[in-house]
Amino acid sequence: MFEFETHIKSLQEKLQLLIKNQQQLLRENQRLTADLEKATGIVHQKEEMLRNLQQQLDGIQVSSASGYSDQEKAALEKRINTYLKEIDHCLTLLK
Repeated sequence: MFEFETHIKSLQEKLQLLIKNQQQLLRENQRLTADLEKATGIVHQKEEMLRNLQQQLDGIQVSSASGYSDQEKAALEKRINTYLKEIDHCLTLLK
């Protein structure tokens, strides 16, 4: 009879451990879900920023044909490309 009680107690301890692990996994899942939602929001913001910058770049390219020197055009294009690279880098980090 003592052996039977020992097995039951062992099973109870293992069951308690499984319940504890399940609760820990549920908390971690909730945290990861919240992190994913936050990262998704940031990605959407960055995508919107990228679209706005692309529109600005398109506008600048259209208007740059008349008002800027070649040197100013090159500097402006370099600056915009730097912004686009930074945004792409941010998007890569978020994925």
